[in-house]
Amino acid sequence: MLNAYTGLALMLLLSLAGCASNRELAKHTEFRTRISDSGLKHFQLSIAGVRSPERVNATNNMAVRAQQQRPRSRPPREKQLLEILDIKLMENQFCREGHWIIDKSFIPANTFIRGECNESATTTDRNNFPNTLMRW
Repeated sequence: MLNAYTGLALMLLLSLAGCASNRELAKHTEFRTRISDSGLKHFQLSIAGVRSPERVNATNNMAVRAQQQRPRSRPPREKQLLEILDIKLMENQFCREGHWIIDKSFIPANTFIRGECNESATTTDRNNFPNTLMRW
């Protein structure tokens, strides 16, 4: 019976660690919007200048990098960013009828996801979402 409880506690702890990882990453993201003259609604979710400890160690010592790689069970950065994007879009209602991904990059110095909403912008959208995405 102790083993069953231990296994359950371990699974719960690992799932909470994944959520904590997403929350930590979400603190360093920027969500920017752009509405074109024709009403297209574009967005970009990017990570603002965060280097993971693995990258810092890899820069200093390749042997350290090999020892400190993330476990394979941990979700990759792309999956984490897509989850954060879904939450942001639900919270701010920028894309009410869905969206599609136009471009993405996971280069450490330039990590982003760009997309377009399925619906055109309304007057309310133009008032609520200023153009903060200057380079498209």
